[in-house]
Amino acid sequence: MRQAEANSSLRLPYNLLHTTMYSSEGDGDRMTQWEQLTDAYGAATDVPVLLQALASTDNHESAYAHEELTARLAHQGSRSEASSHAALQLIEYLNSPNIPNKPRIIQLLADIAIGNVGDWLETDLQQLRREVAREESLSAQDLQLEVDAWISSGVTEEIREARRKNANFLDPVFVRNSKRWALEAYDAVKSGISTYRRSLWSSDPETCMWAAHLLGWFPELKSVLTVDLLKRAALDTNERISATICIALGLLGEDSLCNRFLHSSIFTKDAEIRWGGAIGLALIKDDPGRVALDALVECRLSGNKLHHDQPFPLGAFAHMLIEQDKAGAWRLRPGRVTSPGLRYASRGVEQ
Repeated sequence: MRQAEANSSLRLPYNLLHTTMYSSEGDGDRMTQWEQLTDAYGAATDVPVLLQALASTDNHESAYAHEELTARLAHQGSRSEASSHAALQLIEYLNSPNIPNKPRIIQLLADIAIGNVGDWLETDLQQLRREVAREESLSAQDLQLEVDAWISSGVTEEIREARRKNANFLDPVFVRNSKRWALEAYDAVKSGISTYRRSLWSSDPETCMWAAHLLGWFPELKSVLTVDLLKRAALDTNERISATICIALGLLGEDSLCNRFLHSSIFTKDAEIRWGGAIGLALIKDDPGRVALDALVECRLSGNKLHHDQPFPLGAFAHMLIEQDKAGAWRLRPGRVTSPGLRYASRGVEQ
């Protein structure tokens, strides 16, 4: 969308249409020069306009801005140069009592942090950190030499030819920058952890639910976040919040208290909580048990009919975790996605 189109459709006051945005960040004021940054569509000059609209009391304008910002800052799961800068502004919105639409803001922060859920579940964050650090000093020529070496390392000519075709569509400098932007976006969102922990105790159920969802993506902070989520779950009777907490706990990784909570969840009468508990167990256990597997099958076959706006799409998660064998029996998928927290636990990594 062009700047003029955005301004016209949003009908914002002239004094909001600036390409700079100020906010307080730690040691002083930060000014973002948006015209010097890029989003998925080019120069990020529309981003500050859309950020202002996201905070509007007009729900139509806010919803439109949320859709546009998601497309620009987490386009098909890929983050852009502007993503981390926008995340810092969104965190400040959450800290302001006068800004509406908190659930929508947290949802956008989650999209900026992880991009596509399936892709992020398969991402080794520590490996990504090492790759970004190593590639930062490499020139365009160095990066191209690495691509050439990757092509040559194919064990058959068929594989080498497939890699050549893939390489024709990849700019190694852009690929390097995309990794860095993804990591910068994740860390920018992570800097607001204290804000999300407070949001977990919001009196608004939607804000609480989305905060629980977001906290599950930071296993580097597992020890404190697991305690927070378990405390919140102990006081909650909202089935959507409880189901979200179950999956967030599974994403953070295995813990004795967490295991007991998830096991108790799969025996509840409420379908969403039962499914959330089963998903959480399947993320952290090689064998979550027959009851959990039955709950996963029930969840997958339901098509997630209960709530389509659940932060974690229950039916889609179950689809990633289980399959039918040749005889038609349900089982956990071999090589299925597992909890990111398990990787950190095995390495003793926590920041």
